[in-house]
Amino acid sequence: MSKGDIVRTLKSVVDLKTMTTISWRELIDADFERYNEIRRTATESWLAKKPRYVCSQCGHFVYAPNHRTKRPYWKHYSGAPQNCPWWTGVPDDPDTISARKFGGQQEGPLHFKIKHLLADILENDPRAKQVSIEEYIIEDTKFDGAVSHRRKPDVLAVYDGVKTAFEVQLATTQLPLIISKEEFYARNGIRLVWLTWEFQERSLKEIQQAFADIYCTLEENIFSLDSEVIQRSQHEQTLYLRAHAFRDDAWQNKSIPLHAVFWNERGMPFVYPKKATWPDGFRPRWIEARNRERQDREAEKALLFELSSRLGVSCDPVEWQEGRFSELLDCLYSLREGKPVVSRQKNLFELANTFLGSTRCKKYAQIFEFAARYYGHSNILERDSVRQKLEEALKTEQVAKNTPETKAIRVLFPEWLENVNTGARTKQNDN
Repeated sequence: MSKGDIVRTLKSVVDLKTMTTISWRELIDADFERYNEIRRTATESWLAKKPRYVCSQCGHFVYAPNHRTKRPYWKHYSGAPQNCPWWTGVPDDPDTISARKFGGQQEGPLHFKIKHLLADILENDPRAKQVSIEEYIIEDTKFDGAVSHRRKPDVLAVYDGVKTAFEVQLATTQLPLIISKEEFYARNGIRLVWLTWEFQERSLKEIQQAFADIYCTLEENIFSLDSEVIQRSQHEQTLYLRAHAFRDDAWQNKSIPLHAVFWNERGMPFVYPKKATWPDGFRPRWIEARNRERQDREAEKALLFELSSRLGVSCDPVEWQEGRFSELLDCLYSLREGKPVVSRQKNLFELANTFLGSTRCKKYAQIFEFAARYYGHSNILERDSVRQKLEEALKTEQVAKNTPETKAIRVLFPEWLENVNTGARTKQNDN
């Protein structure tokens, strides 16, 4: 079936953070990183009871599961009104889905064997203490006088002095369960190691969705066990894992002892650092060059030349500067950070007033407004002084789409401009 033949019941959703619409077609066309970002954000917002993506018809929470055909789609969470013209039915709860996989049982024989093998290896590893299988952890934090949560990891140990939970993941599981476990262990200062068995290195879009969900939170790493690392662990009496990561268009993997891995801020391991994208690398260099205390105009010009070369356009850096593109970037990076990053201005209100009050910056007002809302700073747009300047600026001709400036913005801020038209809003509304 071609993309043109696909028919989706739930046609589009609204992103309440940006008030933009994401259609079913845009969801299908999203790349691996973008889709998994949407998928996880939708689930996290539902768990937190803070709506992010909602049905364009009924306004109910939605999420983005992956169909068995590997084509994602929008689906209502439970509780959606059945009179919604795009109603997608009542979804199963995660526990029901998990039990169905093993005929009513919560685990299969391979899962059972792996967790006992893992516990045996840890028992013989001098770095591991207090090894247990399926021991309940009860959260200390209490709400309304009652214990709020508890978890039962497959294996629990104190490893190198730090309490560490091991969760074996073999078959498809539900993202809410993955997120709930990760957040529980992080809240309680417990490291978490997700493990699978003989991970199959396929293209990113072909790996099981449960592994993709885990992969995207582990600095784009995934860990597995296999007969080789089991034998090595037993022989050397130290736990070895195999780390996998997709880098430079190919899978990399190596066996490594647990004590040699890195740990991210949420207490989950990784071996291969996540490859920084070019926009990620550009941002700190730009902020350093534009720093008001030690501004380096030559470094700024070099970065603008690099940017124009990246875009494949011929544009003299001086033209970028004279067009006040540098000031636009300063503002956008400041909005992303939540504070002025290169100027002496004290806060974002001062930044907005200065930027929108500049005659040559008015053409960027639409982009500025969108970025302020996207990064959660709508309050600065509601101040009388800022609101008045914004309204006045939006009456002037805005920067046209497909200019070097708007192309640059799409490249530098792919997370929020991927599906957004930053084209002109003119006095004549392009009539």
